Amino acid sequence: MDDLLVIVPCGRSKVWDKSPEHGPTPVRDAYTGSPFKVNREYAEYLCPTCDNR
Repeated sequence: MDDLLVIVPCGRSKVWDKSPEHGPTPVRDAYTGSPFKVNREYAEYLCPTCDNR
């Protein structure tokens, strides 16, 4: 599965909506909505050893 590409759609909710003072954040942590979290978890399930950039 090293050649697997999974694109996770982002959402509207972001960490800065609740914490405007929150500084630079990796994309995987910036989006906080439930659809993003579910899709990210599924992508990580499909390829747990993939580079999560």
